[in-house]
Amino acid sequence: MKDNLAGKYNSIYGREFKMAKKILKDFKGDFKWSKNDYEAFTFKNDNINIIFYPHKTSAGNYHIRVRGTGNNIKDVLALLYNKSGFNCTFSFKK
Repeated sequence: MKDNLAGKYNSIYGREFKMAKKILKDFKGDFKWSKNDYEAFTFKNDNINIIFYPHKTSAGNYHIRVRGTGNNIKDVLALLYNKSGFNCTFSFKK
């Protein structure tokens, strides 16, 4: 199924983009808005690759979920989740 919002997530998830950029500033990588279906934005550096994608909860709420690969990725994903505050932004599957 085609994602009608592909390439348009910057207007919906701008706050989350800025938050992730601030949290991961010490990792020195590139944040980019994605044009791919069901991807909001990405982060890449020499050691890690993270995809931030929209997720609808069973309660009907939307938030950003993250998945990634690379060195110590579970620690990086946990950092995103913990530093985002008391909400479900940047949740990930453990």
